[in-house]
Amino acid sequence: ALLAIATVTLGLGALLAWALVPDPTTATVIALACVSTVFYLLRSLLTFAHQAANRMELLATTVVLERLVSLVIVVVLLLAGYRGLIGFLLADVMGRAVGLVYAMVAARQFVFAPRLPLGDDLREIRQSFRGGIFVRIAAIATVLVTAVGRLSAERGYGIEVFGQVALAFSLVNIVLTVVTPISLAVLPNIRR
Repeated sequence: ALLAIATVTLGLGALLAWALVPDPTTATVIALACVSTVFYLLRSLLTFAHQAANRMELLATTVVLERLVSLVIVVVLLLAGYRGLIGFLLADVMGRAVGLVYAMVAARQFVFAPRLPLGDDLREIRQSFRGGIFVRIAAIATVLVTAVGRLSAERGYGIEVFGQVALAFSLVNIVLTVVTPISLAVLPNIRR
């Protein structure tokens, strides 16, 4: 259910990008990023469930397959003389789509499991939200802040300032990448 909420939210984000962003290239980049993220989230649910069961082969195979498909498409585009951004983004989306299909086929016992009654689903959603919604909102907010900062620096300043701002945000992002999983692991223990 949380996955459905994320998918709908990203779908609406892609539609808003198409409607509100005047530059068609920027709107396409945002829309493709949303589609790629949806594929990633769906695939992650399957691979993380297997990872929790100590079955790492699905995650490893899926990631390698995603990257290989993307790499083959990028090489073909480069050999054909294509240098546009949209084609490379489409290669990433195609790689993620192939990885998702593979993960769904490999984890079909998980994908096609019998549904729980609606009451149990709602109870699980409520517990999930109470468990980590604020940590997740904080993680999403950090990504949004860095993206808006980079976009502002790109549009308002020269390449040198943009490079400095991008480096600073990248360093902050590295720290947050380490802190966020730790906070997700520690939060349930704090609640007890």
